[in-house]
Amino acid sequence: MFKVLVSDALGDAGIQIFRDQAGIDVEVKTGLAPQELKAIIGDYDAW
Repeated sequence: MFKVLVSDALGDAGIQIFRDQAGIDVEVKTGLAPQELKAIIGDYDAW
């Protein structure tokens, strides 16, 4: 499984493109403070 983090505003259509691909797990977490992002970014394969 390839984990993708979306941390900026992205339309539903853009997020759905990722979700429609086999083997990609997308998590949307917007509004993170820089320290919060730094703490979790290592858990993802793409940002």
